[in-house]
Amino acid sequence: MAERIEAESLRAAWRALAGGGGDGWRTILLGHCAGVSVLAGRRMPDDQESVLLGFHGVRLPPAGQLPHGRGFTVVRAELGPAGVEQGWIGLCSRGAGELDLFAKMVCDVLVTLADLPPVTPDKAFQVCLARIRAWQEFMHRARDVLSPEAELGLVGELRVLAQLIEEGQDPLSVVESWQGPLDGVQDFRLGAGAIEVKTTAMAAGFPASINGLDQLDDALTRPIFVAAVRVSATDVGDTLAARIGSLRVRLGVGNSARAAFDTRLLHAGYGDAVADQYNRRFMDGDIRYLQVDDQFPRLTKATVPAGVRSARYEIEIESTSTPPVALSAVLHALGVL
Repeated sequence: MAERIEAESLRAAWRALAGGGGDGWRTILLGHCAGVSVLAGRRMPDDQESVLLGFHGVRLPPAGQLPHGRGFTVVRAELGPAGVEQGWIGLCSRGAGELDLFAKMVCDVLVTLADLPPVTPDKAFQVCLARIRAWQEFMHRARDVLSPEAELGLVGELRVLAQLIEEGQDPLSVVESWQGPLDGVQDFRLGAGAIEVKTTAMAAGFPASINGLDQLDDALTRPIFVAAVRVSATDVGDTLAARIGSLRVRLGVGNSARAAFDTRLLHAGYGDAVADQYNRRFMDGDIRYLQVDDQFPRLTKATVPAGVRSARYEIEIESTSTPPVALSAVLHALGVL
């Protein structure tokens, strides 16, 4: 694990660099994370708080392909002869009003790099960009706390993710298969098929919203399984933040699975800064895995009237006659066990 660069070191460097004149970059070396040089900086003449990351031997994408988000921009940086051996990107604040959020983003990116195992510079650069893009998505959502429905859905997806790891699946492969936070058609894409997670906290019945005609269409992806996750709201269960903490412990630190997991959480809209605001506690109930077949209640493009291009509808999972199957059988059907 590489050295960690603390937030206070970053802020102290910004204060020391403030107020200079001229054009270009004024910088202070903070250290190195995963072989990446880290400079605190200010870009003149705007005097923007910035962090510059230097990657050895990495071919940087064009400036127009770099991410940006609410309160920050990402630019290609030229540091002259002193930085010629590295490709530099600059993460730049857009103003004092967004500085706290920008500082959180920067420190999170640096922690992600510090926790990486030994990797190539190209890999470190890709992990860095993925983390910045996750923050871009998080900031774009323009909210601090997930809605109750989104919180419940995330609880269900995390339960399935944990079960897949418990079943012996490679943690990195499981996390990378988790497509729900990336707006995938199904929540998990594994092997040849997919698992779509539906979660309820109701004691009776199991209504489930289906997002589109493709989500349960096994003519497009086969096989598809629905994971019906039941939880109950109690005073003694685990909060969303506690569940995330337990999964992080299981994944460990200093590995790609943990970095990918934290990036997925940002895409899902979960931020650690507001973890204490998730006060609801959930007790785990059962999880049933049901294969989507011709008897499963669903709408697809082949079964709706001509001219219907999209639909969002609700099914009652309790009413289906489809028998549940064991997770091991699900994994065999998907071709990953």
